[in-house]
Amino acid sequence: MAEATAQILFVDDEPEILRAFSRDLESWGSLGDMKIGLLPSGEKCLEYLERHHQEVLVVATDLRMSGMQGTELLHHIHKRYPDIGLLLITAYSDIEAIQSAVAASISGFILKPWEPEQLAKQVETTLDLVQSRRTTKRYIRELEQHVQAAAEFQQKVLHPEPHSNSRLDLNVLSQAAREPYCTGDYYDVIHLSTNQSLLIIGDVSGHGIRAAFVTGMIKVLSSKNIDALRNMGSDGRFSVTAFLTKLNRDIFHEMPSYSDVVISMSVGLLDFETSTMTVANAGHLPVIHLYTDGCQSIVPLGAAMGFHKNTEYTEHTTHIGSGDRVVMFTDGLTEVAGNLSPIPDKELTEILQSCHISYNHTPANEKEFCVAVARRVGEFAVEHGANPESVFRDDVTILSALLR
Repeated sequence: MAEATAQILFVDDEPEILRAFSRDLESWGSLGDMKIGLLPSGEKCLEYLERHHQEVLVVATDLRMSGMQGTELLHHIHKRYPDIGLLLITAYSDIEAIQSAVAASISGFILKPWEPEQLAKQVETTLDLVQSRRTTKRYIRELEQHVQAAAEFQQKVLHPEPHSNSRLDLNVLSQAAREPYCTGDYYDVIHLSTNQSLLIIGDVSGHGIRAAFVTGMIKVLSSKNIDALRNMGSDGRFSVTAFLTKLNRDIFHEMPSYSDVVISMSVGLLDFETSTMTVANAGHLPVIHLYTDGCQSIVPLGAAMGFHKNTEYTEHTTHIGSGDRVVMFTDGLTEVAGNLSPIPDKELTEILQSCHISYNHTPANEKEFCVAVARRVGEFAVEHGANPESVFRDDVTILSALLR
């Protein structure tokens, strides 16, 4: 099917004026195959646009006409077809009408009487603007499609649904700060054996494709190091400090061009044979251990990764039991909008404890727990001045593990 010819429409209730437009632009070389349409009223113009608006690039209308006035026509077109360039034709010094036309985002004026060269120049300038705008929108749409594809890849490959087992009920809530949905948050759950599970959560500074690309590299490096360190400890226990040390060294060597990116991570090893959890931290937020009588915040000392090759990490081991819950999260959960950010530790702990009590019974409730935590944090932010529509300003990830 042949592509439709692009069109410029002139609207005026005086036939001789329309003929003058056609005559003065007839020899304009820059038109090429451009078609000039002549319409006697605003009503006829809107009827025509209903059928042919995709081919129309520019509409130029007289200000004063019988029936619909030029400014009214411009507002209708701007509202319905914002990609069309608009020109106002006038011989009057009517400030109020001109201001109204400006509000309709007109691209310029054609003053009566005009010189053919000036008319051609004004039309050509508007055409260039419209075509540039449409090209930019087309480019943005294509870019958004690529980013959306990247986000879908990240969701499927880098952010899979964690796999529960006979010892753990797992769930993750992960959402991007803004569309498109590429995030700088990283998480993983690896069941090393029937008795050991590794929980990982991390945060790459920034948003969008760059941050998502870094999380992809971390995924690859983490998987390689986990495979290398499985059962290498003298007691058969996976070493969380050795994992962070080795991963930090790899990031330092493999990602020199990302020296301005901050990468934090927290790792928790759940050992069901010894009923313990061992945590190591690389500049990340605490791991929260919730149990019947309260909770503890576990955050061993450790610097963010990639800055120094030989950074050393420490670990902390604590007792865990059936019914306990381990919660890991990124700073997007606490650094919310409003006038109290980040959320104080006391208030966040109260939210986590309350949700732990409410959702501590069945496996299906692990998802409800994560959703409830995010909702309660959002309610807290709104109480302190946040807009309900934009509570979370950063990527948010909550990883929850309920021990059976």
